Amino acid sequence: MDYDVNAYSSDKDARRPKIIRHRPNYFDDLDFLARFRLSKNTVETLLDQVYEDLVYPTSRNNCLTPKQQLLLALRYYANGNFFNCCW
Repeated sequence: MDYDVNAYSSDKDARRPKIIRHRPNYFDDLDFLARFRLSKNTVETLLDQVYEDLVYPTSRNNCLTPKQQLLLALRYYANGNFFNCCW
């Protein structure tokens, strides 16, 4: 007996396409010092020291790079907020 595999599937069971948003490169940002309160050289030195602790073994699910993780943490430490705020 032959079965139609698609007979029981519907459009609502279909997967939606994965949306991957662009992540900005903050190292090219002109107000880097104001945003993170550290110089680029200091952040690069710190990244060299913690890189092995932040790296993921795979790139599944479009994970954050160690640089992005460090900048996110430094942004939070700089002002206690993940978003830009008015000063």
